[in-house]
Amino acid sequence: NEMHLFYSRDEFIGKSIDEIINYKPLAQQVYEYMSQVLIDGNAKSVDFKTPAHLQKDNWYRLQIKRVISNQDSLIFIISDITEAKKLELEQNIQEKKFNQAFNYSGIGMVIVKLNGEYIDVNLVLLQMLGLDKDSIKSYNFLENTHPEDLEVTIANREKLLGRIFLFKRVKF
Repeated sequence: NEMHLFYSRDEFIGKSIDEIINYKPLAQQVYEYMSQVLIDGNAKSVDFKTPAHLQKDNWYRLQIKRVISNQDSLIFIISDITEAKKLELEQNIQEKKFNQAFNYSGIGMVIVKLNGEYIDVNLVLLQMLGLDKDSIKSYNFLENTHPEDLEVTIANREKLLGRIFLFKRVKF
């Protein structure tokens, strides 16, 4: 007996949205989306987690679409998005780690576009340069590079254009 979502195919037959979802706030949202899709024809989707009583950590996306050939009918598509959610969570963790390293580091750091325009600067670098976030945006990274370091900095930038994704330059 093949399992679909958390039920076998036979267990879907004759069940209401409330019985399948078994979580009133989500079921209410699905009913609202059903009404909206029938009215405006625009598809809706909602992400939800496996019910707690099943003790699984799976995520699903329910898409609700109107049937083109029968405007009063809806199609429900349920997809397992567990892996995508895990990747999203991992990406969020990595972004938080990067932001903590960037913002709370004891060294000056900058994120720049390839043309040298500042995207973001940490507080330490602003203090080193004696500038604030608004005034530094009028500068270009290359303008704050010591003339002796300029050639190496430009060469490293060219490496980035050639798909080397990281370079560092310690400036004293």
